[in-house]
Amino acid sequence: MIEVLCVGAFLLQVGYLTWLLVGTPAYPTTFTGKGDAKETATGPTVPPITVIVALRNEQDQLPALAQALRAQTHPSVHIVWINDHSTDGTARWLDTEAAPHPREQVVHHSGPPGKKHALDAGIQAAPTKLLAFTDADCTPPPHWLAVLAQCHMHTEQDTVLIGASLLTAPRGVLQRLAGYETWTANIAMLAAAQHGAAYMAVGRNLSYSTSVFERVGRHQAHAHLLSGDDDLFVQAARNVGVPCQPVWHTGAHVPTNPPNSWHRWLRGQRRHTSTGRAYATRPALHLTAYYASALLVWGAPLMIGTTGAGLLALRLIGVLHLLERGRATLGVKAPMLLAPLWDAAHTVLRIGTAAVGLVAPPAKWT
Repeated sequence: MIEVLCVGAFLLQVGYLTWLLVGTPAYPTTFTGKGDAKETATGPTVPPITVIVALRNEQDQLPALAQALRAQTHPSVHIVWINDHSTDGTARWLDTEAAPHPREQVVHHSGPPGKKHALDAGIQAAPTKLLAFTDADCTPPPHWLAVLAQCHMHTEQDTVLIGASLLTAPRGVLQRLAGYETWTANIAMLAAAQHGAAYMAVGRNLSYSTSVFERVGRHQAHAHLLSGDDDLFVQAARNVGVPCQPVWHTGAHVPTNPPNSWHRWLRGQRRHTSTGRAYATRPALHLTAYYASALLVWGAPLMIGTTGAGLLALRLIGVLHLLERGRATLGVKAPMLLAPLWDAAHTVLRIGTAAVGLVAPPAKWT
């Protein structure tokens, strides 16, 4: 019976990994649509776009992000900074370093605290129809907004664009584990969207129009949850018929800083997985089945010996092939070194943090 269970789990893993592999292009993508990002970025028809950044106690991160956003090649970029009840020097920095810029607007959010409420305030203040979102600990590349604007030009008007965001130069056990988790999540996210089955996004590389925001119903359906401004928004968009499209363009990947403490990273994992309480049934079941079957395959060598070791080895070959495919497509170094170790730790931690997040979700957005 145990052997049948392990083999069944392995076959389930093969199915999932094959599905993800098929959904991941085998070559670098220069653009999702027509034309060239650099050429369109300087053209007269490129639509203006507003970047919205919700902040809480991010003073140290702001100079690097501001520099990256001001260096965008898109000719018409607006920035809306939302200070969500910060208690450090964030408000002072925004008033002195951001507010004087003609295309930058500072909103000191005084409503209910929380990222979704802050984002809602920022969207209301946005001067353009097209919106892009990122976080304080990110450094978007120069053509990021040009690529997003071009994607919107050459796809359906009401489209949610889902972009990748991987860690910059992770070092040490914590950062390498977090880097592996981020890589696997991003590949699954983009591949699912490629199949037309988008179920998640990362709020640090997301774009849609104000009309999509209104059509989805804003963040009202899940305003009580700390997370979900990305995942739940994408699921809500699909429910109302808004297409969600992956952006594989190598110039549209938004690097983000790796975590610097286990406490902060685990708290973030707990917060993100707590959103699973509000997931639609299908993605919730699929994610549960994927991680549960992965855990069974990892335990197969202990339960059924040599056969189990063979199943695990074949699964790891599939995982490494998927990582290599993602590396070739996104043009970013994949965490191949010690990948089996990170995969085992990631599988156990994902199940553990999901259980804790569902039972005892955090009460505050940090």
